[in-house]
Amino acid sequence: AMGIESGTRTRWLRGSAGDAVLAVAVGVFVVLTTVIDWTVPVGIRSVPVAGWALIVAAAGALAFRRRYPVPVAAIVLVAHFVYYPLINPAGALLITLIIALYTLAAEGQQAAAVVIGLLAVIGSAYGELGSASSPLGDAGLFLLLSWLVAAVALGAVARSRREYLREAQQRARDAERLRIARDLHDALGHHLALINVQAGAALHGLDRDPGQAADALASIKEA
Repeated sequence: AMGIESGTRTRWLRGSAGDAVLAVAVGVFVVLTTVIDWTVPVGIRSVPVAGWALIVAAAGALAFRRRYPVPVAAIVLVAHFVYYPLINPAGALLITLIIALYTLAAEGQQAAAVVIGLLAVIGSAYGELGSASSPLGDAGLFLLLSWLVAAVALGAVARSRREYLREAQQRARDAERLRIARDLHDALGHHLALINVQAGAALHGLDRDPGQAADALASIKEA
């Protein structure tokens, strides 16, 4: 039990560290895509304080994505709803929502993934219809929908694969337990048969040959 608990804690710590690294990497990527102006000549764009706060909130929440997948996805969605209509310049903050949706599906929260994905699409469509400039356009809106659907689908595939591997490992453990039980049964059967034969020899030679009876009893004790 202590070994299982230690192994679970180790996996949890490893997963938490990996999520923290992912959050930092995604945050750096979002910052770079936001502040760097790739037009010629390349320049640096200023970001308002609220924009920085929303980037930190969305990317930082990913550090807890597998421990609290639904709250993390909700925080990321709210950050997007506030960021894209109000903050300029717009960077690649969308990647945090894609990762959050993937995590929801991978952790078995498919219903939440569908609901949050639909809210994201509805919010984006509303922004398109309510804006004269149409920042995304029809192609951009379709591409956004494709990304969100792909994130949920890939998360569901990852979960199915993980469950299949878990079941395969469980079947392998069960097969190993069955093999050990069979080996134990054979060994016990052999020793019980030996004890039976030696006991019969001991009873038969108890009066006629005490030495033989003693050897038989010694064999029984050893068995």
